[in-house]
Amino acid sequence: MADAKYAVESQTVELLLGPDSVSFRVPQFQRSYAWGAEEVIQLVDDLYYESYWLGDASNSDVPYFLGSIVLARKDDELLILDGQQRLTTISLILVVLRSELTDLGFEDALQIGKYLVSGKIGRKKRPKLKLQPEDSELYEKLLGYSPKQYKELGHQKRSLAHAMKKIHARLNEYAEHASKTRNREPVDTFREMLESLLYGVEFVTIISPSESDAF
Repeated sequence: MADAKYAVESQTVELLLGPDSVSFRVPQFQRSYAWGAEEVIQLVDDLYYESYWLGDASNSDVPYFLGSIVLARKDDELLILDGQQRLTTISLILVVLRSELTDLGFEDALQIGKYLVSGKIGRKKRPKLKLQPEDSELYEKLLGYSPKQYKELGHQKRSLAHAMKKIHARLNEYAEHASKTRNREPVDTFREMLESLLYGVEFVTIISPSESDAF
């Protein structure tokens, strides 16, 4: 359409998934979550390796650019046409950070849930990110998991379950390394990881008025 209006802007994870944002849905023609261990670990390392393994926070004020996401408006949702693997993995990192910080007594840990689910007070909360039907049930369960439940994922053959376990193991490696080399308490490391993810990671979102306009 010649008169179609596209919205293009840079957004942090906090703005993209925050309580004032709309829900996102993966269209049925898109593939299901398919990232393996290599892609998941690569993303985690891109986000945290320099700061929490090398101990180099010299670029901590420089946003980490995680590429573009193509979205299309449909009713009161945004369809994810490109970027679902990255967004889904980011949400799983948030789940792991919330569960670790909750166990460590961080008082604001439960507020992380507002980046994962949405819904009116007194109504059932729904995932802010709606995946393919074959992934949606497991994904909704994972949003409520704590580290104590990760052993229950052992029988799961799905990529989502493997991603959750890899993220949990890798973030804990960083926390243990920071504790040994920098005398950092785990709660401080996980809190810094959360702040870095929410406020220091940026996407460029390209929002099309419709699916046909996007293509």
